[in-house]
This record gives sequence, C-alpha cells and structure tokens, in this order.
Amino acid sequence: MPQPEPPPMIADADIDRGKLVYHQYCGVCHGAGVKGGGVIPDLRYTVAGKHMVWEDIVRGGILAEQGMVSFAEVVSKEDSRAIQAYVISEAHRLKEETTQ
Repeated sequence: MPQPEPPPMIADADIDRGKLVYHQYCGVCHGAGVKGGGVIPDLRYTVAGKHMVWEDIVRGGILAEQGMVSFAEVVSKEDSRAIQAYVISEAHRLKEETTQ
C-alpha cells in the first residue's frame, strides 16, 4: 500500500512525550515504533482526514465500533497531540527511508 503524504510536523508538540505515551497506551495494538501490521492499522499510513479528527478518535471514541475505544480517561488532550506528533514524525521517517 503506498504511503499517503504525511501531514506537516506539529511544531508545538512534545514528540518525546508522544513517544513515551504512545508506547504506554498505543504500541500494544499499533506496534512498537509505530510499525503496525496485520489487522490493526499502521499509523504511519494515516490519511489526512483521520489526522483532522485525531482527537475525536483518540479521546472521543468515534471509532469504538471498529475497536478503537476512547482513551480520554488516561490520555490528556496534550498527550493526544504529542502522540499525533510522534506518529507524524515516524510517517516522515518512513517517507524518507522509502524515497532514498
């Protein structure tokens, strides 16, 4: 599957914090280092539309029927944004690796 163009980096988010929180709550399903495979989506391939509703997915639970429950009780808005920044940074890393 071709990788969609990653969105711009989130300048005011803490990527290191995002990496930490991602591995605490997201990595079990979406893979270590944001390298998912199989049934659960590889978040490095997240399309722009889903990035636009990231908060609604992570904390709002809009994809609960598909198995992505709300993490609002354990992931703050700031942490959600940091996770998204980390995911975007890994998408950019993948893009660089595949275009060399």
